[in-house]
Amino acid sequence: MRPSTIRKKATAFLVAILAYSLIFPTYIFALPQGGQVVAGQADITNPSALAMQINQATQKAIINWQQFSIAAPEVVNFAQPNAAAIALNRVIGVDPSAIYGSLTANGGVWVINPAGILVGSTGVINVNSFLASTLDIADENFLSGNYAFSQRLNESLAAIVNQGTISAASGGSVSLIAPGIVNEGTIVASLGKVNLGAGEQVTLNFQGNELINFAVDKSVLGEVLGPDGQPLEDSILNEGTISAEGGEIVLSAKTAYDAIKSVVNNKGVIEAQTVENENGVIRLQGNDLGIVYNSGTLDVSGTDEGETGGEVEVTGEETRLVHYSKIKASGRKGGGKVYVGGGFQGKNPSIKNGKIT
Repeated sequence: MRPSTIRKKATAFLVAILAYSLIFPTYIFALPQGGQVVAGQADITNPSALAMQINQATQKAIINWQQFSIAAPEVVNFAQPNAAAIALNRVIGVDPSAIYGSLTANGGVWVINPAGILVGSTGVINVNSFLASTLDIADENFLSGNYAFSQRLNESLAAIVNQGTISAASGGSVSLIAPGIVNEGTIVASLGKVNLGAGEQVTLNFQGNELINFAVDKSVLGEVLGPDGQPLEDSILNEGTISAEGGEIVLSAKTAYDAIKSVVNNKGVIEAQTVENENGVIRLQGNDLGIVYNSGTLDVSGTDEGETGGEVEVTGEETRLVHYSKIKASGRKGGGKVYVGGGFQGKNPSIKNGKIT
């Protein structure tokens, strides 16, 4: 069977999951199935019919799964050596991941599934740091610290959709990496970083357990299917809430696919308010092609005594602030900085200048 046929069946499977969940929202999925540890050391046990415990003994571990989904009453917990430890969970089966239950960890949890990832409306992820991707990473690159993610050849382009709650610990990070990303729920990383990167190749850089930055290296070249089996109109769409008080939030996308309405579209709330004298940063980056929309709220204000506002950057080939767009960068001690369409007078080399604002 050709990979494209397999992925079409996988998409149909996820559509069926969503329809079934409306009727029977509680008991839909089994716990993750067929786990095989292929690097590092980890033990997988089932304390009960609704619980899975993964005890990780090494700083890094790779577990290949036939299926990685969690039902509404189910709990999957990772016990790891420390906050900097990472468990990479790769789905090698054809089914998308649907998380309606609870995923917890004291370290970092990565979930990689080229068929698509959905965090449902009842899904709760509470970890030190979290990464979800429909792009893949080679085992040797993960183990050596070369965090380069790439679209598999001859595979359909799949999306990540969050309708639930994803929370990182203070100073931690949340990264969603895929050709298409939709957030309809809540993402929180106080004093940390939230990165949504849409492309066919993305690279992340860490220093210890701290995510330093990320880059979208290759554009999306084709149609990206959402969980409903329909093509996405936006490479990145936020209709929910993304919050990183005193931290950084970056939505960055590259696409060369003409049917995309916008590369970055914020209709919800993105907030990185000043906290503990740490200014927040919000960046919506459309890179060289496409439209960046904001009809929601971008908030980097400093509301407490002695605080200043943070920094907002909204850039792309074409930048549009429309409808109920709000950008807040005020501060009790002084305002922050807002860049729309480019840097001051177009002379800041670190900020890309667009063609139309």
